[in-house]
Amino acid sequence: MRAKEPRVRDDRDLRALLERIDGRGYGAYRDLKGPWVVQGLALSVDHVQGDPFAAPSRVSVVLSPEQAGLDSALLASEARRIGVASFLARAFAAAARARTGGGPARRNDGGTTGGHDDRAPVAGREGSGRSGEIAMVEPGQEVLPQTAVQVHPDGSVEARFTVGLPARGRRILGRAALALLGQDVPALVEGALVAR
Repeated sequence: MRAKEPRVRDDRDLRALLERIDGRGYGAYRDLKGPWVVQGLALSVDHVQGDPFAAPSRVSVVLSPEQAGLDSALLASEARRIGVASFLARAFAAAARARTGGGPARRNDGGTTGGHDDRAPVAGREGSGRSGEIAMVEPGQEVLPQTAVQVHPDGSVEARFTVGLPARGRRILGRAALALLGQDVPALVEGALVAR
C-alpha cells in the first residue's frame, strides 16, 4: 500500500491557517510544513525554524518550464544550465538582500561578502529575531553546480532559500506571515527567477 500524498494547499488555506495560528506560540508554525500553491507558484515549506531567533525556515519553489520562460538555447547543455542557475541564484540573493536593506550576502563557504549585520530588522516588517528575512546562499566566484538554484533539462527551475517566519517574542504574527509568504516570496521569485 502506497503512502498517501499530502494534499497541496492553496492561498485560501494559507490565509485560514495563518489566521488560525495568529498570536499562538511559535511551534504552531509547524502546520505550514509541506506543499502549497501560492499565487500559482509550487512552494514547499521544507523545514520550520524552532523560534524566531533560530536559523530561518527552509523553503523551496519549482517553476514549470512555462513559468520560468527560459530560452531553449540556455538549456542546450549542462554547462549552460549550470551557468543560468548561477546567474539566477545571484539575482535572487541580490534581490533578497536589497529587500532587507542591503546586508551581506551569504556565500556558499559560510562566510559573508561584507556589509552590515545581516540580522538587522527587515525594512517595513515587524517582529523579533529574523522575522521577515528572505535569503539565499549566493554562489562563489566560480560557476559550479550548486543546490540553491537548479535548472533542469526540461526548462523547469528549482530554488531553495530561507524565510524568517514573523513573530513578536515567541508569538506568531499571522498577518505578517501572510504578507511574507503570500506576497513577498512570490514577488521575489517572479522578479528574480522568471525570464523576461
